[in-house]
Amino acid sequence: MNPSQPLPPIDAGLVLRPFVADDAQAELDLVNAISQADEGKTRYTLQQIRSSWDSPGFDLSSDTMGAFDLDGLCLGAAEVYDTDVEHVRPLAFVGVHPAFRGTPVGRYLLAFLDQRLEKVPAQAADGLRVAAVTILMPDPTPMTALMREWGWVEHRHYLTMGIDLPERPPEPDWPEGITVRACTSADAPILHRVEGEAFADHFGFERQPFDVWHLGLTEYLGSSPDLWSLAESGGEPAGMCVCALEQPDDPLAGIGYIGSLGVLRPYRGRGLGLALLRHGIATLYSRGRRRVTLHVDSESLTGATRLYERAGMSMVRTSVAFERELRPGQ
Repeated sequence: MNPSQPLPPIDAGLVLRPFVADDAQAELDLVNAISQADEGKTRYTLQQIRSSWDSPGFDLSSDTMGAFDLDGLCLGAAEVYDTDVEHVRPLAFVGVHPAFRGTPVGRYLLAFLDQRLEKVPAQAADGLRVAAVTILMPDPTPMTALMREWGWVEHRHYLTMGIDLPERPPEPDWPEGITVRACTSADAPILHRVEGEAFADHFGFERQPFDVWHLGLTEYLGSSPDLWSLAESGGEPAGMCVCALEQPDDPLAGIGYIGSLGVLRPYRGRGLGLALLRHGIATLYSRGRRRVTLHVDSESLTGATRLYERAGMSMVRTSVAFERELRPGQ
């Protein structure tokens, strides 16, 4: 899986070790230095680092590797989140400080990912394809070039789409027989189930245990029940929308975010998705947000991109995810 050339000896001024809890600020400084270099802005918060590290089933001692200089500056990081139910879609992160690109740091970290990811297929059921995918990153950058060289394959391109709201957005037009209601914390298991059913036919979607899903929803995304909506037909769920007051990969910009929008298959083709989207946008407008964004697979087979365009959204930026097949299969 690795390039044929061997890794160079580790420099005497470089320390490679797993992260510990006290390293959260050091990793925050690293990821913000990367986003500043690649995109001209800092994107992340300490809360996001800590909530990611608190994910159930994630172990700093075995699932992370940090590269540090002798003064404690974090030069790079690699992490693996193997938290989906079937263990077929582990999520990988790797990043190198801009000042140390072109050094062996990135190769050491990619080698760690290879070693850690080798352990994943044993946890998946026989016959299932197992493939790691990276967290989205802008392209082209030195890191994406290195990942291609290392053998990771471009997996999917994703769009950030957005809409500016100089005035109150139009009210949604709900399909006949559909009602929408606000949620409470007690509705979280229902939202989890509806999202899982709605996204079951989306490319690359993997079910997460409820505790992992809920932690990501409330801690990483920063969403709360007053930003959740459930569409119903005759008292039964038909669709859902989850919003957040901040875009998770740009939480300091004051941008509202549609985190999840799903319609169950029997209710598709009736305008419910557009109504839920407009309802979510209006919810965020009422909370003071004058710009709203979301992320979408550019190759979505459900027509999601066209749906968002009908609501007045347009493309903001493109990101790429890379894949590493760990075991062929179904």
